[in-house]
Formats: sequence, structure tokens, C-alpha cells
Amino acid sequence: MNRWFLWLDNTFHYKSILYSTMKHNFSFVLFLLSVFMFSQNKVITKSENSVQFKGNIQGSPLTIFLKNQDIIDCDDYDRFVEGWYYYDKYKTKIPLNGYTKGCDMKLFNFGKNQKSVVSKLQNLVSNSTIDSLYRNSNPEEILSFDRCFYSENKTKTFKGEFKNADKTTEILLDTDDIFIGRKLENFELPNQKEINLRKVFAGYGGNQFYSLTEDKSENRLIFYFESISNHNACGQCGASDDEKGYRIIYFDKNWNIKKTDEFLTESCLSFIYDTKIIKKSKTEVKYQITDDSGADKKQYFLVVNKANSTIVKL
Repeated sequence: MNRWFLWLDNTFHYKSILYSTMKHNFSFVLFLLSVFMFSQNKVITKSENSVQFKGNIQGSPLTIFLKNQDIIDCDDYDRFVEGWYYYDKYKTKIPLNGYTKGCDMKLFNFGKNQKSVVSKLQNLVSNSTIDSLYRNSNPEEILSFDRCFYSENKTKTFKGEFKNADKTTEILLDTDDIFIGRKLENFELPNQKEINLRKVFAGYGGNQFYSLTEDKSENRLIFYFESISNHNACGQCGASDDEKGYRIIYFDKNWNIKKTDEFLTESCLSFIYDTKIIKKSKTEVKYQITDDSGADKKQYFLVVNKANSTIVKL
């Protein structure tokens, strides 16, 4: 009889240990799964402060390296630029300094006096005088690009102008984007394809994952965003609070983008200031929004459903 009770006691003891171990392992698996799911639905942001291009001048291959420097004035897109270029055959670096201003990017080589001329210029220039001061400082070479150039025909080369004392000719860079300080907001879709939200959505970034839904007809992905109103701190709304709202991407079942939309909840640029949350739960938020852009105030409602990844304007 004692042996029977001893065997029974040991059996319960081992089962208890086994149950405890399984419970611990199951909790650990759930933890790993939650970490994996969270990491899958995360926007990865990064900035590129420098860039290197390949290209050619009249068929002669070259390499050009550029990086952003200080802001010229109030506009985050208007910056001093420095770098170099060389012909691939010789690899002798030729210094470049210049600026980006609006759509223009202009780069100058002042020869032996590069450092002294550039140092003097950067202490004198303002946004309004920068063009004339650089051009009147006897540059040996000028490289000019229109950063806002757009073509409906997809191209992998960017055209600019190369000018020196002897000639004015075309310079071609092997890229379709010459912005130096690119900001990336990458998001990995369930099919492991990565998209850059800064290209998908117009305007500034600040996108944060909100919800994702796959149903029979389409897939939907919502991001909440907060971003600056104007990159030009001296311009309209430059010193205002952030633009806030939601952005949604509609996909087909193969995760190809069909369309996108944006819904503001606060905005200096669009005159949306008086916003109230009138209903909030784990799955849904309802906003009462007042539009002050016209003579008469317009009021409407915005319903954001997290469970179904839908946004409805009422």
C-alpha cells in the first residue's frame, strides 16, 4: 500500500512539473510571437545625409559625392552642399561646394581658392543673395540641376548642365532622384515586400502603424501620422503645431497598391483646429471635426475602425 501511495505521489509530482514546464514554454512562445508580430508591423525610419552618384559628361564616366551642410535660412530644404567629383579614369577628386534652393541645386568648383572663397561666401550669403554671390566669385566650373524636374516617361538618368570656360554641355547622373537628405519610412508588407511610405504618401512623414486587415475583396493598411506643417519655418504655419491624422492604403489581394487617402484631424494648413473625440473604444475612434477654411464653419465626423481598417467620413 505504501508503494502505491509513493508511486501515486511521484506521478502527480512529475505531472505537475510537466504542466508547469509546458505552461512556461507556451507563455514563452506567445511572447516570441507577440514580439515577432510587433516587429513586423513597425515603420523603420532613417535619413541619408549624403549620396553618391555615377554618371557621365559627354560619355566620360564620372563619380560624384555630395552631402548636406548647414541650413541657409529657415527652409529645411535649402542647404549648403559640399562634396567632390572625379572622372573614373583618373580618380582625382575635384572639390565642389554650392547650395540647394527650392528646385535648384548648383555646385561650384573655384579651383585653388576653393576653401577661402567658400568660407567667405557662407558668411555673407542669405537666401536672396546666394545666386549672385556664388556666380560672381569666378567659379571655374558650375554644375546645375533642376531638382523638381518631372517626366511622365520613366527614366533612370537625371540631366543637368556642366559649364566651364570652354563649354556648356550636358551631365547625366544614373538616378531618378537627386535629393540628398532623403528621409525613408520603410514598412514590410505581409508578403515581405518593402514599401517606402515617404514615396507612397504625398507630404511629410511621421507615419506610425495603426492597423491592417485582409478580407475577401482587398487588403487595407492604416497609419496614424504627425508631421510638421511646413519645412520652411519662416513660411505659413512654419511655427505651428503638427499636422495630424490618418493615412490609408488600399491593396488588391496580391498587395499591389490600388489607391491611398488621407484624413486630417488637426491641421494649420487646412484650418482644422477644433477637433474633439466623442467616442473611443479598443476598436473604434470617432472624431468631431470643424473646418474653418471657409466663411462658414463646416462640421463633420470621422470614424476610424481599427478592427476592420476602415476610415469613414460622415
